[in-house]
Amino acid sequence: MHWLWFMKADALRPWAGLPVQIPSQAKAFFEMAVEIVGKRMANLAPNLLRAIPKRVVKRRTVSQALSNRCWVSDIQGALTVQVLSEYLHIWELLEGVVLHPNTPDTLIWRLSSSGCYSSKSAYEAMFIGTIKFSPWKRIWKTWAPAKAVSSLPKELRKGFNSLVILVTWELWKHRNDCIFENVRPDARSVVQAVFDEGQIWCLAAARALQDLVLRADS
Repeated sequence: MHWLWFMKADALRPWAGLPVQIPSQAKAFFEMAVEIVGKRMANLAPNLLRAIPKRVVKRRTVSQALSNRCWVSDIQGALTVQVLSEYLHIWELLEGVVLHPNTPDTLIWRLSSSGCYSSKSAYEAMFIGTIKFSPWKRIWKTWAPAKAVSSLPKELRKGFNSLVILVTWELWKHRNDCIFENVRPDARSVVQAVFDEGQIWCLAAARALQDLVLRADS
């Protein structure tokens, strides 16, 4: 992703002129977006878009569409009330637009305030719309009352944090199975899953957890 961004955004890069196998509609007028108003044509005027041949939609750039109002002559479908209404709306939006032919296009990464691509912003975009789990800090730090930890033998305390994470993980998976797979809640299956998964963790070098799992199993 980072390499593809700089391929198009930085003309000084040695690979800037190489072809890229990604959709080339970033500069297209109808199919991708009316960039000058910041909205996709598919959302802004879906009926008007369907009245234009697909071959034109895919190839018409902003510059071509606005030159002598070429986008108007591209409309070939039935002029329904919805199409005419959206046509007038687009006309008003484009009325005051002035293009500068000698100014090169600049790509803007809308997911960051600077307009430049960053791996952090791309990663954060993956979580847009997700539900935030409030107690994550407590689970991540695996907090427990001092009495609960001090009651363990000293040689077993190192694996306590891993055990808390293991149990929480299996409870979370069982909860998802109950909600999404219509599985009946079963405490025994959760306990067994903790032992089974714990053995795998031990094989993966969770040495401190191994003593706890073996003692609980016995």
